[in-house]
Amino acid sequence: MSWIAKISDCLDGGRRGFGVEALAEVLPQDWVSDALETCGTRTRRRRRLPCGMTVWLVVLLAMFRRHSYLNLLEMLQGSRWAEEHWSQHPPPCSSALTKARDRVGVGPLAQLYRRSAAAWVESGGSFSFHGHRVCAIDGFTLKTWDSDENRSYFGVPGASRGASAFPQLRVVGCIDIGTRVMEAARFGPYAKGSSRSPTRCGPTSRRARWCS
Repeated sequence: MSWIAKISDCLDGGRRGFGVEALAEVLPQDWVSDALETCGTRTRRRRRLPCGMTVWLVVLLAMFRRHSYLNLLEMLQGSRWAEEHWSQHPPPCSSALTKARDRVGVGPLAQLYRRSAAAWVESGGSFSFHGHRVCAIDGFTLKTWDSDENRSYFGVPGASRGASAFPQLRVVGCIDIGTRVMEAARFGPYAKGSSRSPTRCGPTSRRARWCS
């Protein structure tokens, strides 16, 4: 996993052409602050990676999946947020980002997702049929981190040589047809809603819930 803490050559000169402030046009900073406030997550002392900036880094993790943590930190160096916290010191290391993500947790990101999805659908022009908005339901699977807890809960699907190398979860999403925005998603064990049984299956979907 050394690539997590490696600067990629492909970003050479790319940072000057990227401005994270451009994302604020569709994901206002007020939404980020409100999500942190609603979930009771806030920076109680001055940190080089405050909660608000950490949320933006998590967003970048989803957008630039092939780049390392340090690449994403470099992308933020020219932003006004970074100038406030890193003007006298170099950017934080990759382990600091991992700890910052743990401090923020899942709640604020889920809150931000619900608000942004609803706003984008409302402003994007949805399709309607007899006064009802048209949505689609679709599902897919995702691999998870290989841990005993994930194997126990999500289950491991079968494979030609016994079992898959990683636990997998099932995702069902509600997608707005007009904007292609996934408004809500539900997560559960691999065997839930499937005719195929994994080699090891966890409990039923008592934890599975809609994100919105």
